[in-house]
Amino acid sequence: MSLLSRSRSAVLAASAGLLTLASATAAAADASLAAEGDLDGDGVADTITLTAQTEGTEQRLSVTAGGRTHELTMPLGTADGAVRPVRVTDANADGKAEVVVVDSTSDQTNTLVMVDLGADGLRVAATPEGQELRFFEGGGAVSRAGYTCQERIFQGREFTILFAVAQDDSADPSFIGTLASYKVAGGVATPTGQVPIFGVKGDNPQLQVDPAACTP
Repeated sequence: MSLLSRSRSAVLAASAGLLTLASATAAAADASLAAEGDLDGDGVADTITLTAQTEGTEQRLSVTAGGRTHELTMPLGTADGAVRPVRVTDANADGKAEVVVVDSTSDQTNTLVMVDLGADGLRVAATPEGQELRFFEGGGAVSRAGYTCQERIFQGREFTILFAVAQDDSADPSFIGTLASYKVAGGVATPTGQVPIFGVKGDNPQLQVDPAACTP
């Protein structure tokens, strides 16, 4: 697990009442949701369905691509036992989309995972050490979290995760944290660097991320 992941876990365990980012809105709950995206890179939109299982603690992601249906069952940690809308991304601009799935929700903060379609079916993106890459979206008074994609000269598109926490509980606190970047390929999210965030105010550009930058 990366240093960023450990920091996030510690802060989230200690924090309560997180507010959503101004750019994020609470999604309506549902038992089953559908989307489209080209996960196999053949230029044809594939059908994506996310369905809550009966017990409400698991969700099943189903993708029909190239005439075949692939399924992956994942944990579901929402208070109402319902799924949230999937997001179609292209984290490395290779023409093969990934799906960002809400793993769980807590105090209006989402925990997210990224899923792509490999030779053996659907898989959750993991670090080179085999740890599933989980990241957060939310924030406000005590923390800021989200993700974006950045175009790097020579390196191409990188997936970047923001996580920062307030240094105090004042009305205009300063934040410390990191912007952690990854190169995503073959279901593996390889760290490429971390930019420290130290003592910046809430309107600082370092704390602004745009998930739309990852759109295929």
